[in-house]
Amino acid sequence: MQDKIENTCQHFISVTAIVVDTAQFNNWLSEGQRFTCTVMKIAVLLHDKTNIPLVIPNAIDEEADKKTTAVYCTQGINKVNEFIAGAELFRVREQNKMAAFMLHQAVEQALLTIFKKATGWNINTHNIDKLLRYCSMVNYKIPAIFPRDSEGGKRLFGLLQKTYIDTRYKDDFAINSSELNTLIQRIKNLQEIMLEAIKN
Repeated sequence: MQDKIENTCQHFISVTAIVVDTAQFNNWLSEGQRFTCTVMKIAVLLHDKTNIPLVIPNAIDEEADKKTTAVYCTQGINKVNEFIAGAELFRVREQNKMAAFMLHQAVEQALLTIFKKATGWNINTHNIDKLLRYCSMVNYKIPAIFPRDSEGGKRLFGLLQKTYIDTRYKDDFAINSSELNTLIQRIKNLQEIMLEAIKN
């Protein structure tokens, strides 16, 4: 449904959609989950064809939310650190495909951590483009990490996006040392943004 909404709208405006099943949304409201409670509090209702009944949200358990988020952020920091270390080790060993895969994992974990810290919601996707769009809604520095305003920028981002599948299943996937080094630097920049976001 998210893809359908985004693809339909892309002809006249860029849209990032988040679609949640009504039953799940109601469960989260009942639990006082930060993301859904915030949506109910500040979101503007644009359309309500079916008049779906939503439960009255419970108060957010701020202390429990802080603890859960802190654990998630600590795990995120550790994963990002280790994936970057793994990428650098594979780079030294001239195993660029494996290094690229580790970098994809580092980006994914950094973006998931940034979004969780900002919203309280755990997203479940490996799509870097989608994660970047989500995180761009909560952190203004994110779009500059992977600029796609040139052919080189588009190619580099395309390589990163494809690494999750192609490094494991396509023999013809290739990334050169220069591209790999550029990605490592950009992902280290993303790592800094993540650490800054966690502190705030």
